[in-house]
Amino acid sequence: LLRGSVESRAPLKQITVQSPLYQLGVTEFNVTNPFPTDCEFTISVVQYKPPAPPATDKKGKGGKTGGSQPAAVGTAAKAAAAKKAQQEQLQQQQQAVATLFPEPFGLDRHRLRLRAGASEKLRLSFLPFQLPALQQNEPPAPGKPPVLKGLTHSLLVLSDSECGDFAYELCGEVLLPVPFLEHKSTVGLEGTQTLELQLPFNNHLLESARRTFTDKHPLVKDKEQAARLRSDIGRINDKGERLLEYTVTCSNSLMTCPQILVLKAAATPASAAAAAAAAAGGRPAAAAPAAAGLSPPPSPPMQQQRPAVDKDSKGK
Repeated sequence: LLRGSVESRAPLKQITVQSPLYQLGVTEFNVTNPFPTDCEFTISVVQYKPPAPPATDKKGKGGKTGGSQPAAVGTAAKAAAAKKAQQEQLQQQQQAVATLFPEPFGLDRHRLRLRAGASEKLRLSFLPFQLPALQQNEPPAPGKPPVLKGLTHSLLVLSDSECGDFAYELCGEVLLPVPFLEHKSTVGLEGTQTLELQLPFNNHLLESARRTFTDKHPLVKDKEQAARLRSDIGRINDKGERLLEYTVTCSNSLMTCPQILVLKAAATPASAAAAAAAAAGGRPAAAAPAAAGLSPPPSPPMQQQRPAVDKDSKGK
């Protein structure tokens, strides 16, 4: 008895679409029937993790090692272990919040009929709600800052009941979101200046992306994906206050800022009652809708260590 097992699908080609975080990107591409007969395909999009490139063997010929090589190997092993742990932590965080937002890729069609060797155009929508780990894939142009982007992958699978499957790889390039807040200040050439920025509790870019998804994204017809638009982010503390925790990175070496920010919204009557009931019953508080028009407390200050004149500070 011979029994086969297919572990993964090898995509025939890659479709790339680029968009800033919280903005809709659209592209069109051709799908070609690779089978020698007419087919009626069912179209689906599944998660896909590209295979890692093969590790290069940096050991010298003959297996001889220098006196300092064991120390170098130990340092490299520690760095690789730390990088792997960081990647696993990031993956766990992404999995934890994966159900909070809809999937980014969506197609305008779910079925496709093609003659043998024929092609037809499909329309792909890409609306990212999450920012993957940033990386620089191309050298920056002369005089311009490097372009950082996160990559997310999925497989476009076309299945025919008689001929089988084939797949295309969908690669989404997520750029940094556009700045929603701009602060300008003129500082002296010496000394340290502390700036206080008022950050809004509500993410207006996220709310705009939710409206765009409802109006233009094909997955809005999917009840499970549409239901994720109504989920509340953040957590409720024992006082019924909604908390949002942000990890902060700064791209300007002249500035320092807190690595973590926690924004707090005042408790609504419903959330306070739910928190009190949960505390009395020994159960965690259930999420409650955030109130409109909430104002956060003053944000921690940002310090500029070696400022230059007429520097602009932009928040993302």
